[in-house]
Amino acid sequence: MLYTYIKQNYEFTDEDKKNCLRTFEIMLEITQKLKKNGILSLETDLDSYGNPFLRKAISLMIDGFDAEQINSILEKHMIFGDYTSKEVLERLLIKEGISLILYGHTTFSVYMNLSAFFGEDYIDETERVYENFINSTINKFYRQIRNGIKYFPNRTNLLESEIKSLSDADIQKILHHLEFDELVLTVNGSSAYVSERILTNISKKYADDILQIIAFDYNYKRYNDVEAVIHMQNKVLALCKHEKHAGVKK
Repeated sequence: MLYTYIKQNYEFTDEDKKNCLRTFEIMLEITQKLKKNGILSLETDLDSYGNPFLRKAISLMIDGFDAEQINSILEKHMIFGDYTSKEVLERLLIKEGISLILYGHTTFSVYMNLSAFFGEDYIDETERVYENFINSTINKFYRQIRNGIKYFPNRTNLLESEIKSLSDADIQKILHHLEFDELVLTVNGSSAYVSERILTNISKKYADDILQIIAFDYNYKRYNDVEAVIHMQNKVLALCKHEKHAGVKK
Protein backbone atom coordinates (compact mmCIF):
# COMPACT_ATOMS: atom_id res chain seq x y z
CA MET A 1 0.00 0.00 0.00
CA LEU A 2 2.66 2.52 1.03
CA TYR A 3 4.93 1.71 -1.90
CA THR A 4 2.06 2.19 -4.34
CA TYR A 5 1.11 5.50 -2.72
CA ILE A 6 4.71 6.77 -2.95
CA LYS A 7 5.17 5.55 -6.51
CA GLN A 8 2.01 7.36 -7.62
CA ASN A 9 2.66 10.62 -5.81
CA TYR A 10 6.43 11.18 -5.59
CA GLU A 11 9.54 11.08 -7.74
CA PHE A 12 12.90 11.22 -6.00
CA THR A 13 15.47 13.52 -7.62
CA ASP A 14 19.25 13.20 -7.48
CA GLU A 15 19.24 16.07 -5.00
CA ASP A 16 16.74 14.19 -2.78
CA LYS A 17 18.94 11.10 -2.83
CA LYS A 18 22.11 13.05 -2.12
CA ASN A 19 20.46 14.78 0.85
CA CYS A 20 19.27 11.43 2.26
CA LEU A 21 22.67 9.69 2.28
CA ARG A 22 23.29 10.89 5.83
CA THR A 23 19.96 9.36 6.96
CA PHE A 24 21.03 6.13 5.26
CA GLU A 25 24.29 6.21 7.25
CA ILE A 26 22.46 6.99 10.51
CA MET A 27 20.37 3.84 10.11
CA LEU A 28 23.57 1.81 9.78
CA GLU A 29 24.89 3.45 12.96
CA ILE A 30 21.67 2.70 14.84
CA THR A 31 21.79 -0.94 13.69
CA GLN A 32 25.27 -1.31 15.11
CA LYS A 33 24.49 0.54 18.35
CA LEU A 34 21.50 -1.69 19.04
CA LYS A 35 23.58 -4.80 18.38
CA LYS A 36 26.08 -3.64 20.96
CA ASN A 37 24.03 -1.96 23.67
CA GLY A 38 20.33 -2.69 23.12
CA ILE A 39 17.32 -0.46 22.49
CA LEU A 40 17.51 1.54 25.70
CA SER A 41 20.97 2.81 24.73
CA LEU A 42 19.27 5.02 22.12
CA GLU A 43 17.41 6.95 24.81
CA THR A 44 20.51 8.98 25.71
CA ASP A 45 20.96 9.96 22.04
CA LEU A 46 17.31 10.75 21.37
CA ASP A 47 17.63 14.53 21.47
CA SER A 48 20.67 14.45 19.19
CA TYR A 49 18.62 13.19 16.24
CA GLY A 50 17.33 16.22 14.36
CA ASN A 51 14.64 14.41 12.40
CA PRO A 52 11.34 14.31 14.38
CA PHE A 53 10.22 11.20 12.48
CA LEU A 54 13.35 9.35 13.59
CA ARG A 55 12.85 10.51 17.19
CA LYS A 56 9.28 9.24 16.99
CA ALA A 57 10.41 5.85 15.70
CA ILE A 58 13.06 5.49 18.41
CA SER A 59 10.60 6.58 21.11
CA LEU A 60 8.18 3.87 19.98
CA MET A 61 10.95 1.28 20.26
CA ILE A 62 11.94 2.47 23.73
CA ASP A 63 8.28 2.41 24.84
CA GLY A 64 8.03 -1.27 23.91
CA PHE A 65 5.93 -1.23 20.73
CA ASP A 66 6.66 -4.24 18.54
CA ALA A 67 7.88 -4.10 14.93
CA GLU A 68 4.42 -4.52 13.39
CA GLN A 69 2.88 -1.77 15.53
CA ILE A 70 5.73 0.65 14.84
CA ASN A 71 5.57 -0.05 11.12
CA SER A 72 1.83 0.64 11.09
CA ILE A 73 2.13 3.89 13.06
CA LEU A 74 4.97 5.25 10.93
CA GLU A 75 3.19 4.29 7.72
CA LYS A 76 0.12 6.30 8.76
CA HIS A 77 2.33 9.32 9.45
CA MET A 78 3.82 9.02 5.97
CA ILE A 79 0.52 8.69 4.12
CA PHE A 80 -1.34 11.45 5.95
CA GLY A 81 1.54 13.88 6.44
CA ASP A 82 2.34 16.73 4.07
CA TYR A 83 5.93 16.06 2.97
CA THR A 84 8.29 16.97 0.16
CA SER A 85 9.81 14.17 -1.93
CA LYS A 86 13.06 14.45 0.02
CA GLU A 87 11.20 14.15 3.33
CA VAL A 88 9.31 11.10 2.05
CA LEU A 89 12.52 9.32 1.04
CA GLU A 90 14.06 10.21 4.38
CA ARG A 91 11.07 8.79 6.26
CA LEU A 92 10.97 5.71 4.06
CA LEU A 93 14.59 4.94 4.97
CA ILE A 94 13.81 5.42 8.66
CA LYS A 95 10.61 3.33 8.66
CA GLU A 96 12.14 0.45 6.71
CA GLY A 97 15.41 0.64 8.62
CA ILE A 98 13.69 0.45 12.00
CA SER A 99 11.62 -2.52 10.83
CA LEU A 100 14.70 -4.38 9.59
CA ILE A 101 16.56 -3.67 12.83
CA LEU A 102 13.69 -4.94 14.99
CA TYR A 103 13.49 -8.12 12.95
CA GLY A 104 17.18 -8.76 13.67
CA HIS A 105 18.78 -7.99 10.31
CA THR A 106 22.54 -7.47 10.14
CA THR A 107 24.16 -4.18 9.14
CA PHE A 108 24.86 -5.63 5.70
CA SER A 109 21.22 -6.62 5.26
CA VAL A 110 20.04 -3.16 6.34
CA TYR A 111 22.47 -1.65 3.83
CA MET A 112 21.28 -3.87 0.98
CA ASN A 113 17.60 -3.23 1.67
CA LEU A 114 17.83 0.53 2.19
CA SER A 115 20.16 1.14 -0.74
CA ALA A 116 17.45 -0.24 -3.06
CA PHE A 117 15.37 2.89 -2.42
CA PHE A 118 18.07 5.01 -4.08
CA GLY A 119 17.81 3.07 -7.35
CA GLU A 120 20.50 1.53 -9.52
CA ASP A 121 21.90 4.91 -10.55
CA TYR A 122 22.98 5.50 -6.94
CA ILE A 123 24.64 2.14 -6.27
CA ASP A 124 28.15 3.62 -6.20
CA GLU A 125 27.16 6.33 -3.71
CA THR A 126 25.39 4.00 -1.25
CA GLU A 127 28.21 1.48 -1.55
CA ARG A 128 30.75 4.19 -0.74
CA VAL A 129 28.79 5.21 2.38
CA TYR A 130 28.60 1.58 3.51
CA GLU A 131 32.28 0.87 2.87
CA ASN A 132 33.35 4.02 4.73
CA PHE A 133 31.12 2.99 7.62
CA ILE A 134 32.53 -0.55 7.76
CA ASN A 135 36.12 0.68 7.41
CA SER A 136 35.52 3.04 10.32
CA THR A 137 34.15 0.14 12.38
CA ILE A 138 37.10 -2.09 11.50
CA ASN A 139 39.62 0.66 12.31
CA LYS A 140 37.92 1.22 15.67
CA PHE A 141 38.23 -2.51 16.36
CA TYR A 142 41.95 -2.41 15.50
CA ARG A 143 42.46 0.56 17.83
CA GLN A 144 40.79 -1.34 20.66
CA ILE A 145 43.19 -4.23 20.16
CA ARG A 146 46.22 -1.92 19.97
CA ASN A 147 45.11 -0.17 23.17
CA GLY A 148 45.09 -3.48 25.01
CA ILE A 149 41.36 -4.20 24.90
CA LYS A 150 41.69 -7.89 24.12
CA TYR A 151 39.37 -10.77 24.68
CA PHE A 152 42.00 -13.41 25.39
CA PRO A 153 45.52 -13.61 26.78
CA ASN A 154 48.60 -13.47 24.57
CA ARG A 155 48.61 -17.22 24.10
CA THR A 156 46.00 -16.79 21.35
CA ASN A 157 48.42 -14.77 19.21
CA LEU A 158 49.67 -17.90 17.44
CA LEU A 159 49.54 -16.68 13.86
CA GLU A 160 51.73 -13.57 13.96
CA SER A 161 54.95 -14.81 12.36
CA GLU A 162 53.30 -17.15 9.84
CA ILE A 163 50.83 -14.54 8.59
CA LYS A 164 53.64 -12.00 8.14
CA SER A 165 55.43 -14.35 5.76
CA LEU A 166 52.42 -14.90 3.48
CA SER A 167 51.12 -12.82 0.59
CA ASP A 168 47.49 -11.70 0.37
CA ALA A 169 46.93 -14.33 -2.32
CA ASP A 170 48.27 -17.05 -0.01
CA ILE A 171 46.05 -15.86 2.86
CA GLN A 172 43.00 -15.89 0.59
CA LYS A 173 43.75 -19.52 -0.35
CA ILE A 174 43.98 -20.47 3.32
CA LEU A 175 40.82 -18.65 4.34
CA HIS A 176 38.94 -20.36 1.51
CA HIS A 177 39.23 -23.60 3.53
CA LEU A 178 37.48 -22.13 6.59
CA GLU A 179 33.79 -21.96 7.45
CA PHE A 180 32.33 -18.72 8.85
CA ASP A 181 32.43 -19.90 12.49
CA GLU A 182 36.05 -20.90 12.01
CA LEU A 183 36.88 -17.44 10.67
CA VAL A 184 35.33 -15.86 13.77
CA LEU A 185 37.38 -18.07 16.07
CA THR A 186 40.55 -17.35 14.08
CA VAL A 187 40.18 -13.57 14.33
CA ASN A 188 39.04 -13.65 17.96
CA GLY A 189 42.00 -12.93 20.22
CA SER A 190 44.42 -12.29 17.34
CA SER A 191 46.66 -9.23 17.23
CA ALA A 192 45.60 -6.13 15.31
CA TYR A 193 48.01 -7.06 12.51
CA VAL A 194 46.64 -10.61 12.07
CA SER A 195 43.03 -9.42 12.34
CA GLU A 196 43.68 -6.80 9.69
CA ARG A 197 45.32 -9.25 7.29
CA ILE A 198 42.39 -11.64 7.64
CA LEU A 199 39.57 -9.09 7.48
CA THR A 200 41.02 -7.34 4.42
CA ASN A 201 41.28 -10.64 2.56
CA ILE A 202 37.61 -11.59 2.85
CA SER A 203 34.47 -9.90 1.55
CA LYS A 204 33.13 -6.75 3.24
CA LYS A 205 30.00 -8.70 4.19
CA TYR A 206 32.00 -11.41 5.96
CA ALA A 207 34.16 -8.79 7.67
CA ASP A 208 31.04 -6.95 8.84
CA ASP A 209 29.38 -10.14 10.11
CA ILE A 210 32.52 -11.17 11.99
CA LEU A 211 32.82 -7.77 13.65
CA GLN A 212 29.14 -7.87 14.63
CA ILE A 213 29.94 -10.98 16.64
CA ILE A 214 33.39 -10.19 18.04
CA ALA A 215 33.11 -6.47 18.66
CA PHE A 216 29.41 -6.02 19.31
CA ASP A 217 27.51 -9.25 20.05
CA TYR A 218 29.02 -10.33 23.35
CA ASN A 219 26.37 -13.03 23.90
CA TYR A 220 27.94 -15.44 21.43
CA LYS A 221 29.44 -17.65 24.12
CA ARG A 222 30.64 -20.34 21.71
CA TYR A 223 33.19 -17.86 20.31
CA ASN A 224 34.50 -16.90 23.75
CA ASP A 225 36.06 -20.25 24.60
CA VAL A 226 39.81 -19.73 24.81
CA GLU A 227 40.60 -23.38 24.11
CA ALA A 228 38.37 -23.38 21.01
CA VAL A 229 40.15 -20.26 19.73
CA ILE A 230 43.57 -21.82 20.31
CA HIS A 231 42.48 -25.04 18.59
CA MET A 232 41.26 -23.11 15.54
CA GLN A 233 44.37 -20.93 15.34
CA ASN A 234 46.47 -24.09 15.43
CA LYS A 235 44.44 -25.42 12.50
CA VAL A 236 45.09 -22.20 10.55
CA LEU A 237 48.75 -22.35 11.58
CA ALA A 238 49.00 -25.79 9.97
CA LEU A 239 47.34 -24.45 6.81
CA CYS A 240 49.82 -21.55 6.73
CA LYS A 241 52.78 -23.90 6.99
CA HIS A 242 51.30 -26.14 4.30
CA GLU A 243 50.84 -23.15 1.97
CA LYS A 244 54.45 -22.00 2.58
CA HIS A 245 55.74 -25.51 1.89
CA ALA A 246 53.67 -25.71 -1.31
CA GLY A 247 55.11 -22.36 -2.40
CA VAL A 248 58.68 -23.55 -1.82
CA LYS A 249 58.07 -26.73 -3.85
CA LYS A 250 56.82 -24.65 -6.80
